[in-house]
Amino acid sequence: MPREALEFRVVVASPSDVFELRKIIFEVIRELDRIFEVQNITIRGLGWEENASPGIDSEPQRVISTQILRDYDILIAVFGAKLGSATSTDRSGTVEEIENAISKENSEMGMHRVQVYFRDKIDSISSISLDELQRLADYRNSLSERGILYREFKSNDELQREVRVNLQRPISDYLQRRDRHPVSAPHKPPDTQSEASAQADDSRKIDSANDLGFLDYQEKAEAAVNAANASMSAMSGLLEEITAGTNQNVEELETISSPLVPATEKKKVVNSFADFLKSRAARLKHEALRTHPGSLDS
Repeated sequence: MPREALEFRVVVASPSDVFELRKIIFEVIRELDRIFEVQNITIRGLGWEENASPGIDSEPQRVISTQILRDYDILIAVFGAKLGSATSTDRSGTVEEIENAISKENSEMGMHRVQVYFRDKIDSISSISLDELQRLADYRNSLSERGILYREFKSNDELQREVRVNLQRPISDYLQRRDRHPVSAPHKPPDTQSEASAQADDSRKIDSANDLGFLDYQEKAEAAVNAANASMSAMSGLLEEITAGTNQNVEELETISSPLVPATEKKKVVNSFADFLKSRAARLKHEALRTHPGSLDS
């Protein structure tokens, strides 16, 4: 049957040079959406890729802004080596989106409503513009001067971890505030004494449910989120182990490829590598089952 879900909308803003980083952020949003689903909560990512239709205005940025900046809760902005093209009102379209989020001072997400990330790595000197880098540095400095905390990252994995933690925090904080101060229905004076008594009984039942049932549910959901995060961190570590172990075994296999090395020695190395992969694969499956129970065959 149809259900009502609490929806959080997250806008992803960036210049055009970090398309791959945008994909990483959207994947984290989808991941958290799956985790929070047990609480009947939806986390929806908004970006020009899927949520902005072609249109006409005084400039392209206005076409995008009027569609994806109308109703949202958190804005995540990511920069690489460019600040982006200037608009009629700001240094770039992405900056304009950030300033829009900063101006939402009554946001339920409070100080976490704006989250800005800068990549602290240059892949190729020949592919960047020094002028763009300077514009980017100037804007980053201006954020600091205004008391706006940003994050720098060096790798895609680091960005993924930062976004996962920093997006989850304000949502969890909001749910805890809602639990402490549940929204009550507008009061309506009862017509009779019996109706007043019935309303009082209903009110006590609702308060009891909010005090006990929802808190228990919230506690279990938060435990599930923490367990899922721990499993994903463990899987990340296992993948790094597999990569390092594979590189090491490839080097060993190249060393023993000589016809002078006995077959028994070669077999020992190959079997050792197979056992290594088998054990890590089993641990990966175990962690994946902890994150998404029932998603894999036992």
